[in-house]
Amino acid sequence: MWTWFKRISAYLALAVTLFACMYVSRVFLTARIVEWLMPEPSYERIMLVAIVDGLLPALILGIPYGLLAARPVVWKALAIALGAAMIELSLQSWQLSWWLLPRTWWVLPLECLALVVFFPAAAWAAAQLRRAPRAAAG
Repeated sequence: MWTWFKRISAYLALAVTLFACMYVSRVFLTARIVEWLMPEPSYERIMLVAIVDGLLPALILGIPYGLLAARPVVWKALAIALGAAMIELSLQSWQLSWWLLPRTWWVLPLECLALVVFFPAAAWAAAQLRRAPRAAAG
């Protein structure tokens, strides 16, 4: 029984960490990076902010996770990313009704989708890099 509790606690801690990284990157990094790339405000800029907001924490935490996690990396990373996306959606839904915003309701789901796609992809790529030296040596 304690093994499952420890495993679920570890997944939850990683999901909360991924959510926190996504939240902090939104506040401090994403808007500045996208503003540097696209100075004019537009819907494309809003879409790029949403994608970069999911991409940055996915790369920052996905690569180390892929280097450290045991196999199967992709399914474990997908579970962590889905947990972080659920935390993000639930907390944002608690703060405001984002789905009722007429022109930008799609931003938050796009952020979560980017996180769910890029975190397992980064973890998988890092796991492949970890296995590559063993395959070349053997």
